[in-house]
Amino acid sequence: MMPIARLTQGKPELIEARWGLIPAWAKDIKIAYSTINARAETVAIKPAFRNAYRARRCLVPASGYYEWQARHDGKQLYYFTSRDGSLLAFAGLSRLNACVRSICGKYSSSQVLGP
Repeated sequence: MMPIARLTQGKPELIEARWGLIPAWAKDIKIAYSTINARAETVAIKPAFRNAYRARRCLVPASGYYEWQARHDGKQLYYFTSRDGSLLAFAGLSRLNACVRSICGKYSSSQVLGP
């Protein structure tokens, strides 16, 4: 579970959500593994994300994020944070899921990644 910030009736609220957006048409929660990240270039048109993009945007708070750099000897992992240690916020999408296996009434979420 992770916290997300969203607006409900114009007021901010912090709630818990599962990683990976589970679309309304999903029959299995395993789809969440492929919907953890949404590409900014296609989020408005991909069936898994477009409804959430139109109506259920959120912020995903984080203390930092990881990036890989390709090197001649393999990959190097880097962890980025804000200079002053404050939280970062990433664009995200959320959805209150109906019953899909054991996640009845729980929120699921994806983060939106830029190019």
